[in-house]
Amino acid sequence: MMNVRNMIDEIISAGITVRLNTIKGQRVYNRFDVKRSDDVVSLSVTDSGFKVVEISFKLDGDTALMSFMATTRCADGAAPGFKGELGAEIELLGLVDPDEMRYYFHEYTCWTHSATTRSFDSIHPRTQSVIARYGDTHMHMLMLCGDNFKAVLNGRIINVIPGTDNIRPLAGAVLSITMASAPYTAIAENFKGARRLGGIKVPLKEERKPLSHKFNGFGWCTWNVFEQDLSADGIIARLSEFIEKGIPVEWVLIDDGWFVHENETLKSFYADKIKFPNGLKDVVDKIKAMGVKYVGIWHAFTAYWYGIVEGSELYEEQKENLTKTPNGLYIPSIDPQKGFCFWDKWHGYLEDCGIDFIKVDNQSNFANTMIGSGMSTREAVWLNHQNLERSAQKHFDCDIINCMGMDMINLFSRPMSLATRTGEDFYPVERPLDSFTYLLRENVYNSVVQDNMCHCDYDMWWSNHETAPYCAVLRAISGSVNYVSDPEPGPNKELIMATLDEDNSNLRCDHASYPTTDCLYEGTGHTLLKVWNKSGDCLGAAAFNVGDEKDSDKLYMSTIFEIDPDKEYIAYEYFGKRFQRVNYNSAIDIELDVGQNVIFSFYPIEKDDGGEYVMLGNTNKLLGIASKYKKKTYLCDIL
Repeated sequence: MMNVRNMIDEIISAGITVRLNTIKGQRVYNRFDVKRSDDVVSLSVTDSGFKVVEISFKLDGDTALMSFMATTRCADGAAPGFKGELGAEIELLGLVDPDEMRYYFHEYTCWTHSATTRSFDSIHPRTQSVIARYGDTHMHMLMLCGDNFKAVLNGRIINVIPGTDNIRPLAGAVLSITMASAPYTAIAENFKGARRLGGIKVPLKEERKPLSHKFNGFGWCTWNVFEQDLSADGIIARLSEFIEKGIPVEWVLIDDGWFVHENETLKSFYADKIKFPNGLKDVVDKIKAMGVKYVGIWHAFTAYWYGIVEGSELYEEQKENLTKTPNGLYIPSIDPQKGFCFWDKWHGYLEDCGIDFIKVDNQSNFANTMIGSGMSTREAVWLNHQNLERSAQKHFDCDIINCMGMDMINLFSRPMSLATRTGEDFYPVERPLDSFTYLLRENVYNSVVQDNMCHCDYDMWWSNHETAPYCAVLRAISGSVNYVSDPEPGPNKELIMATLDEDNSNLRCDHASYPTTDCLYEGTGHTLLKVWNKSGDCLGAAAFNVGDEKDSDKLYMSTIFEIDPDKEYIAYEYFGKRFQRVNYNSAIDIELDVGQNVIFSFYPIEKDDGGEYVMLGNTNKLLGIASKYKKKTYLCDIL
């Protein structure tokens, strides 16, 4: 079995080339002094008496953390800064092509996507993460953020990006690598190793508080009903439909459009008096009087999409706490005192109105607004997250749904918040099944990586739409928050209730849903995407036809990563209402028409004096394994 030490040795022996791109030209280095100890391999270059490049690989068990330092000093004392768009390139010729690989890339500003290949040369130039198979060994590569840059993988080249010209020196972690016998082990251990070795400076999900109780129940978001044309009367009228149908809405999210703006630029902290004539507090009070426990509200990481209107009421009130970006926007200051003062004032008003949590949008675009600010975009993003979350901690216990922030520069800058969107907006108007398939693939594959840092939010769904049965299954197995945003017609109670437990809480599994191991690299030859999750010692699985025609496949129990090979299980399929006995070596036949899906609950078989039994969840729920109300059920009563 290949190990990480062998991999690092191959990379070093094949040769490393470093190109430093300064504002006065490029310098190339490919001859290094190499020093080795038991746990560290370092490569350095000295130029005219100055150490200008140092690369180190720190080894800890099956993980290697690669760090990088570069200066631009030279003999005449000149010190030109690095280019912002690409400060340095580290070419690793020794990266060997795997048998299979899935890579995660940041194609445009706010979202990440993934694809498969067998060659590093064909990956996207802004790749953030790679999971690859070499025979019976799996390797995970995770690109990191240094002190003043972010790193992305472009083929076999690590691009070091400070984001702003003239930053110097460059320093920090660029990459961590872990190898293991199973893909999900490699990914999880790589995050832990990178954190342990200092490459990740904020807590992993497992180190943070649990997902807030505010999201335990079912939610409703105003967006698709109203978009920006919402109003107090409209919100109450639509919420009344849920109440009248007996749908237990525990939280409401008031989305974009609640405040006064001009050309998507904010003019005031306060609610629009035309839309909310009695104020924001009045409508929040009315919502809670209808039995809703929690109300959240939307705002942007830059206050609004294009910041704050110069000369507006808000500008005049907060101008000491604002900064002007190089592209002319006024946004909250990233100064730790001034920035916190801005958010504290706004969040204090929202808390006084009864708001319990926030959704913060437009996060990854923040780095673009800070290009040319004199500070690296890594530092600017870090500071804005610290300021925002310090205020959110004070007012909302840091209960934030992060959105449009899947760049690692954001993921590795959030100190406390826990939930983040892992896919684009769900808007199934044209070609609805294609819209769902796109959403499904984005969220399931992105969760493989993002779930190590946060709880994955798969976005709201529409319960009274042709995609609703598929969306409901995805939410049931997602391990995620669960909320709808139905336009006309109104909500579908029967389907919503199938995603909820007997106490109306969400059927929430232990983590995000992951592809079965045979679908991770997409080598099955079928158009069925199979995913799995777990709840304690129970397992769940679902399959979705993501193709254009009817297809069949097998669900191999061995491809459910956390299955116990020494146990037997009772499988229950929700739609077919059928029980069967399975074990690690079983294969369940699945045949699905276009757009169809199937969902299974797997209960481990126990035995007592009465015979074999399982702790069975409610079979009227999509995924009974996640229920808190299981009942001892003997096999003789169900088989």
